[in-house]
Amino acid sequence: MPADPSDDNLRPITPTPSDSANELIAVAERKRRKAADEAPAPPSTRRRRKPAAPRSATTPTEAGETAAAAEAPAQPVAAPARPTRAWTAVCVCAALALLVLSAAGAANLPKPLPVDRVAVTWLEGPKAPQREVDGWLAAFPGREQLAEANGWVMGKLSEHLLAQPGVGEVRSVRLRHDRVSEAGRIRLVRVLEVEMGMRRPYMPGVLASGQRVWIDREGVVLPGSLPGPDRRRPLLRQLELGGGNLRAAVTAWQLIEPHIETNLIGTIDCAAPLDERGARGIVFNALSGSRLVWGRPDETTLGRDPETKARDLVHTLRCQGDLTRIATVNVRFAKPFYTLR
Repeated sequence: MPADPSDDNLRPITPTPSDSANELIAVAERKRRKAADEAPAPPSTRRRRKPAAPRSATTPTEAGETAAAAEAPAQPVAAPARPTRAWTAVCVCAALALLVLSAAGAANLPKPLPVDRVAVTWLEGPKAPQREVDGWLAAFPGREQLAEANGWVMGKLSEHLLAQPGVGEVRSVRLRHDRVSEAGRIRLVRVLEVEMGMRRPYMPGVLASGQRVWIDREGVVLPGSLPGPDRRRPLLRQLELGGGNLRAAVTAWQLIEPHIETNLIGTIDCAAPLDERGARGIVFNALSGSRLVWGRPDETTLGRDPETKARDLVHTLRCQGDLTRIATVNVRFAKPFYTLR
């Protein structure tokens, strides 16, 4: 079949050796370099770019190599610079200035108001005279610091008051402000408010000096200025010599009081002679002149506890009836005995 001349238009033209791919790339590279040399230099920046790596003489021509070159990792971006030390110095200076101003303000605070008066709120029971309360406060070592309303000072004052003779309880000690009107003007005053209670007198007592005092149920010596109990009881003597016998004597009287006549016992000696060896202890002196020998508190080690002694003494008194012919009744030992006049 003869060839069709029109088929020559559909055939691809075979490139000449000068149109090879390597020569085309080389021509494009020369044009790019010439354009770069003729372009004006870019303005300088603070950050300098690293020079680009020189292009390899063998440029990849395949699609896979070109995509791999395009996916090369980018250079890491530098982290922002940390604050300088200047800010640290500014913060330190501000803190020091604040501390100095606080100290200066504390030093310039006005002095607290002085304590104008003392108000005592008494609990149920006897009350001490105001002059005695004033004397207790005057003897307080930290009285100059009372105006500061310091909790530690208030606690020490409470302990001081509780140690005074006759004081049984200190419930509260605090400072309060009252408004006082003077000459048409109102001013604030500080009042020391104390809430406390006194011990209740139980039995009368007399010191070696002849001073009369009161004794409570626990054997504590109270001021004689307190109001006395509601009934008559024996007078306690030899308080200074008795030592621990004072409380034992009060306990002994509490055990026998409900079981004997009201006016049977006149006095109680806390350190009376007990025997020829010179032992001293508690002796009840009857109004009839009889001596009821109780003994010492340490005799409980011999099996003679106060309850047993009280039971034996009451039994002996009831059996004898009239004490006018009885000289002594002794309950110190396991078998109580009595002697006639």
